[in-house]
Amino acid sequence: MLVAALLAGCGGGDAVDPAPAASVSDGASVADGSVEPTPAPSPVAGRIVLLDPGHNGGNATNTSAINKKVPDGRGGTKACNTTGTTTDEDDEYLALPEHAFNFVVAESVKGLLESKGVVVKMTREDDKGIGPCVDKRAEMAAEVNADAMISIHADGAAASGHGFHIAYSKPPLNAAQGPPSVSLATALRDSMSAEGLIISTYIGKQGLSARDDLAGLNLSKRPAALVECGNMKNHDDKVAMSNPQGRARFAEGIAAGILDWLTHNSAQSLRAVSSGKTKSTTSESASSSTKSTATTKSTTTAKSKSSSTTSTTKSTPKSTSSSSTSTTKSSTAN
Repeated sequence: MLVAALLAGCGGGDAVDPAPAASVSDGASVADGSVEPTPAPSPVAGRIVLLDPGHNGGNATNTSAINKKVPDGRGGTKACNTTGTTTDEDDEYLALPEHAFNFVVAESVKGLLESKGVVVKMTREDDKGIGPCVDKRAEMAAEVNADAMISIHADGAAASGHGFHIAYSKPPLNAAQGPPSVSLATALRDSMSAEGLIISTYIGKQGLSARDDLAGLNLSKRPAALVECGNMKNHDDKVAMSNPQGRARFAEGIAAGILDWLTHNSAQSLRAVSSGKTKSTTSESASSSTKSTATTKSTTTAKSKSSSTTSTTKSTPKSTSSSSTSTTKSSTAN
């Protein structure tokens, strides 16, 4: 499978009783008798995040199921789900389906967040199924009591377009889609940029894209953002997506942004906003600073899972997954 291929010395004098050993809660004893302080608990431990890897590996062979109409959140309907796009095969790289890329990156982000104590839920647990429909994905955020939902995608735009962007719902349909979602999108933009990833040259404004046509964002009752990691039809973006090192950078940038946003937004305030009991007080400006982003980045690299093991160079068996691709903006998300 593509995804599987795709993480005291002695002294004279009278004897004296030894000092009592430090308890575990006091810290760890070291050779010189001093005690190392117990590390402070993670400020984000116990927080809940829903990761939504876009599309699914079985969608392309089950078009009748994914073409079923579901609410789009703004009074209309749209397809339950889509197949996503794919990179183009060349002499060096095999075609990489978007659904597989999304899942590998999401699995890596999951590992990085869990290493900090975050409870991570997924809208799908493998890359072999159908759907779920976009309306059901949005509902999951409230069902698991998530602080935020982050959808992970890759775009299929004209080949000249390069770089990542973050989409959020606008105009907002509830308080959670207002400043909390904008600040989440901004934190993700800042952290991915700090990771050295290129901000989109073809869509959005400074890496942020306000959208009213993405059902998953429109229907969410929790702060939500959709990450388009890059353009699969652009050569440079394809190279980054097709190798483990590139995918690790996407995962680390996304995880750093989520951790920074959680640190700056308490669970209590988010619950109040999501329940409609109070107006949002979350800043609409960037919640991350250069210092906090860099600190988070340095501590999120240890547990990246799948991104370090999957390759789509010519040594990898070819994927038979098909996908329908459009060259319109953010064509792969729905």
